Amino acid sequence: MNSAVSVAPSSGRAISPSDPVDSLGHGGVGRDRLVATIVQSGVVDEKLEASLGKMSEKELNLVAQMVSRIKHNEQNGTNLSSGMSAAQAKEFLRSLITEATKPDEINQGMHTGCTVVTMMSRLARENPAEYLRIGVELASKGAVKLKNGEELRINTSAFEAALTDKTGRYSNLTLSERVMMASLMDFGNGKGATYDFRTDQSTGFRVGGEEIGLHKGLYQHQYLRVASALFGGTHHTESDPAKVKAHLEGKNASGTLVDIRWSKTGDHVNHMVEFIGYDKNGDVIIRNPWGTENPPTANGPASRRVRPDLGKGYETISREEFYSRINSIVVVDNSKPPMTAENDPSVRGDLGKEMPYAMGVVDPAVWSLTNGTKSTMNQLTMGELSRLLDEHGESVAKSVDAELTRREKKKSGPQIPEEDQEALQRMRFKLGELGFPRILPSNHPTP
Repeated sequence: MNSAVSVAPSSGRAISPSDPVDSLGHGGVGRDRLVATIVQSGVVDEKLEASLGKMSEKELNLVAQMVSRIKHNEQNGTNLSSGMSAAQAKEFLRSLITEATKPDEINQGMHTGCTVVTMMSRLARENPAEYLRIGVELASKGAVKLKNGEELRINTSAFEAALTDKTGRYSNLTLSERVMMASLMDFGNGKGATYDFRTDQSTGFRVGGEEIGLHKGLYQHQYLRVASALFGGTHHTESDPAKVKAHLEGKNASGTLVDIRWSKTGDHVNHMVEFIGYDKNGDVIIRNPWGTENPPTANGPASRRVRPDLGKGYETISREEFYSRINSIVVVDNSKPPMTAENDPSVRGDLGKEMPYAMGVVDPAVWSLTNGTKSTMNQLTMGELSRLLDEHGESVAKSVDAELTRREKKKSGPQIPEEDQEALQRMRFKLGELGFPRILPSNHPTP
């Protein structure tokens, strides 16, 4: 087992002062001058001067580029190419600076974006210049090329959400967290599917050409695509217990993304965390993307301990319990083809045994119920759906409810055969008990 490790963020800032910049002409003027120029612009709050002082010249040039764009659009009374107003862009840049210099501030809030948010905080810790580059180009231009050559496009629902929110649901997330999270969720979804930050749901995801309805979180092939695009290399999952143990107890394991069984019910049945190392007691140190929130959760790891002494979002779990809960870890294996929007399993019409359920959405019961042969709700019969709901209740109620809605709205022929009416009635009654009121179509008998 590894000895105790330090969890202090690595600098990741070995940047040459001669690194090229775009046409703004800031190269070579020196870090202090750049900091002063940025602060004097009025775009960045003076309170961030200390954070700017920690940045490399390359990172400061990226900030200066966005400052120039904001000033230009502000003077002309126009929005940036991304659709952001100058005021929104200022808010975005200020929070982006904080997160690039304090990656432990990054968290997912109330949303089910644990996969991409874990990657965001890791990227900001390991390569703050890349985190800044992605954020600056996304907000300034509306799109940015990632390391694997694919394009990440901005998801505008993220900054529209705060304008219409009356509940305070988004108040615990910064604008840059919202935009980066939503855009990466969309990227992971691939072709056709769209993530809406306001509802924290994706629609339009297809398997073999058939839409499966609403879902939250990301499937394994989706988050692998995001990992490869952000960090380079070809990322795949490893679930063999012996290989998982060998990797996490070997060198350079810190930063490993871990897909873990977290709760028995709710949105966090499965969760993604970042493996950091081991403490002096041999417990596993993780970075939880709940970050500054650290909300309690029913049925979470019994040995879980929030550790603010290690940093925001840091927790420990007993080594035994941690290993017993691992679904898989994410590793680089360049001998395999990369996961792209063109070759992922959903395009082939087979989610396959490699990904039994979506992160935080479809309960593992869906997988075990059908012995690993079916992994999405739309592949289950009405009888199987009814049995699933009876046995697992709240943990699958949202997914069953969404699947019934999808089948009823589908236009091509009757989707709920007459012989399945009894199972439908049982499900409607059960959903009603669980607080999911259903409006019965006129062609269906009332239970």
